[in-house]
Amino acid sequence: MSLATNHVNNHRIRSVPWNNVFYWLYATIKREIQLSYSFMESNFDAAFVPFPIFTTASLLYRRATYEEAVSSLANTLLYGFFFYYSTELANNADGGIFEDEINKPNRPIVQSQTTVAAAKLRFYIASATWLLLSYILDVYIWSLLWIAVLVSHYLLRVSRIGPAKDLCIVLGVTSQLMACWKLGGSDMYDGWRWVKLIIIWIFFTVPIQDFRDVPGDMAAGRRTTPILLGDIPARIYASTGLITTEYILITHRVFEFGYTLPTVLMTSLISLLTLGLIYRLTRLRTIEHDRVSYRWYIALYNLILLTAFNRILLWECGGSRALHVTDATLDPLDMVHVEYPCDLQELEPGGSITYCHSLPRRYREQLEPGETYELVWTGTKIPLWDWGVPSDYMGSRLTANPTQSDLIIPGGPRVTFTYEQIESPAFIRRQSTPPLLLSDRVQGAPILSVELSGPKIIAPEGKHYASLYVRYHGGPTDQPIIFRNHVIWELLRSYRLESGLWELQEGPCGCSGLFLDDPNVTVNVVEDEGFITLKPGEYWSPSWIILEDIYGWEVGDIWRYRFKGGTVDWWDYGGVDEHADTNVQIPPHPWGKVTDPADNGGRPQLVIPASNAIEFRIVEKE
Repeated sequence: MSLATNHVNNHRIRSVPWNNVFYWLYATIKREIQLSYSFMESNFDAAFVPFPIFTTASLLYRRATYEEAVSSLANTLLYGFFFYYSTELANNADGGIFEDEINKPNRPIVQSQTTVAAAKLRFYIASATWLLLSYILDVYIWSLLWIAVLVSHYLLRVSRIGPAKDLCIVLGVTSQLMACWKLGGSDMYDGWRWVKLIIIWIFFTVPIQDFRDVPGDMAAGRRTTPILLGDIPARIYASTGLITTEYILITHRVFEFGYTLPTVLMTSLISLLTLGLIYRLTRLRTIEHDRVSYRWYIALYNLILLTAFNRILLWECGGSRALHVTDATLDPLDMVHVEYPCDLQELEPGGSITYCHSLPRRYREQLEPGETYELVWTGTKIPLWDWGVPSDYMGSRLTANPTQSDLIIPGGPRVTFTYEQIESPAFIRRQSTPPLLLSDRVQGAPILSVELSGPKIIAPEGKHYASLYVRYHGGPTDQPIIFRNHVIWELLRSYRLESGLWELQEGPCGCSGLFLDDPNVTVNVVEDEGFITLKPGEYWSPSWIILEDIYGWEVGDIWRYRFKGGTVDWWDYGGVDEHADTNVQIPPHPWGKVTDPADNGGRPQLVIPASNAIEFRIVEKE
């Protein structure tokens, strides 16, 4: 043998292992693909198809761009594959050879293509990959719900009893559909409005899948709903569930905003398929027919998911959709301290009250130019009420009476409007009066100052307080003084930074004023909470919750508080003992000044200069 020949042969010997490795990889990947297909082929329409359907509905719901849709659907298909694959691995590993030989003889384990131990190993790897992917896609909450279902279903064996198994499937569908909706990027509230009715439909109809498995379930000792109820009663139960739950779904979602060609066609198709399925359940009761009926049931399920598309078609055909508006952050009242007659509203039989209100910012943010909207009053309950007139409750506290029912203001009234974005006409901005300075104080009057304090950073979560300090520095005498704090609240201003300018923010009411013809109210300056007594060096310091005081705030806003300075409408020297019998008259609302005595008894005007300004930024919670 020559050296050249020996060199060639040695090279061939060294290359053989690499050829074997590549061939082994090719054979392994090919076998895994074939085996995965065998695991998954029987349940593709039930476990995988809903993912792209419901994610697409979510994308259409928010009118996503083409690029957003491609990205979301790619993530959804990958997420759905691992969900589907891990679920089928668990089903196959748990089925047992004896049961599957009866119910599902084509499964890979029954066909000796793999073993239970190998299926479990694949399940652990697929589930770990799926959980990692769900964390990356920020849908891990719904993935953890499905893991909890799998633990209950396969380890705790709660699924051996029919209703418990049905509930596990409901929770599984919830985790599946809510993850799809989130991957589509729409508001989760809108998704839940659909999902909650779909899972009700699932709970009462999912026993349809168990009719085909009765022999194997009985052999395995399971007590599914058809076995518990008996064949005929279970079929009646499932048929009744189909009719009643679909009626609720169609009336509350598909026909929620009217009848159009798409909604009528979709409802007709669902109804025809449902009638055919009920016929099969009640008339064709063999195992082979039940297997076909299950395929009809899954087709009906996917068709019901498509009703979310139907809502999109409804909008395009001139229909309407519900917009979710976040609730106001104000806590509900459980007590009202009645200081003024206007703190309460009086209604005689047949009477009415008219309120005017601008559309809050959280509503305006939902509007799109050129779109038509319908503002609907949905109704409310009023727990704080009683019989009588406002004067009966002056100075008292009105609380809910547990012995009487809430007042109910029913919903129903609505108004339709079209939102148009037009250029605001030129106007002359109302000139704000300048802040009062130290030099504006009146000689011979007591000296008061105001200082503000508060956090620089606040988050929507929790309660953040701002405080003011009204300090009495003394005056021509060292006597204590008593004064009305009306001017403090009247001239405490909140501003929002907009385009580099501090814009004064008004309250939520859009009214320009109020017409009140109630008589003035006589109050005692010692008993009324609107009057403060201080000695030299003392201060009065109220606090308030910032986010309950300002309106229309958003994360990222920068706000400012400042007391502009003003003149106290009533004050006098002396404390509680000296003024125990002093009464003054004020208007029947908290915005007016003291009317009697009109000139503060001839005493010098008590001017409080402007305070410091405090600024704060609203940020997301870290």
